[in-house]
Amino acid sequence: MRTPLALATLLGAGLLLSGCQTGPMNANLLNTGLEMFNAATMTDEQMAQTSLAGIRSMDASNRIAPAQSKYARRLAKLTKAYDSVNGRPLNFKVYISQDINAFAVPDGSIRIMSALMDHMSDDELLFVIGHEIGHVYHGHARKRFQTAYAMSGLVKLASSSGGLNVNASQAGALVSEVVKAQFSQENEREADDYGYDVAVRAGASKTAPAAALRKLAALSQSHSNAIAQMLATHPDPASRAARMDERALKG
Repeated sequence: MRTPLALATLLGAGLLLSGCQTGPMNANLLNTGLEMFNAATMTDEQMAQTSLAGIRSMDASNRIAPAQSKYARRLAKLTKAYDSVNGRPLNFKVYISQDINAFAVPDGSIRIMSALMDHMSDDELLFVIGHEIGHVYHGHARKRFQTAYAMSGLVKLASSSGGLNVNASQAGALVSEVVKAQFSQENEREADDYGYDVAVRAGASKTAPAAALRKLAALSQSHSNAIAQMLATHPDPASRAARMDERALKG
């Protein structure tokens, strides 16, 4: 696995060696490569602090299910065995929302929308929870955050000031971009496999992961606004369901 520094070096080299142009175009490529490099070299502590500030901003702008609500109690029951991953503490909350979505950020914060919970059984929800933990475990959320940071223009401010200076509003905007960004198919496969293992080890049916994905596929047929964001960030649920079926058959 490449380190962030190696990844940034490759990204920069790929951009800089993609042609022999001179002038503004070459300068733009150089700047883009440097911004990706600077984003990729953020320390884990810097990223954790910034993503924590971002999720706090998002929490403040969303309605969080109270601790004694049916949603919070259900989520607490299903997640009681999952307090950390890769040494990073996990924290879970439910947003009262008609969006059918769930997301994770690098600091270990995972948010589940109430409408998604309404459509899922406990076994299916365990897969969704495991899927999001998988994005933290495999570093997918970290990479998305790096990309959002590099593209935001904040990396230029950090470079000029000599440090990572991001206010709460900017951090919230970064996390929002992370939520809207799309994972690669490889990322989705890794998160699905992690989610499958989490669900089955917790006692869920081996058919639950595929069932959860098929529900999303069925909901997508209505072209509902409530599922638009989930489909934008978690593509092709039907083929992913078929792959989970294959895993279940293998035992």
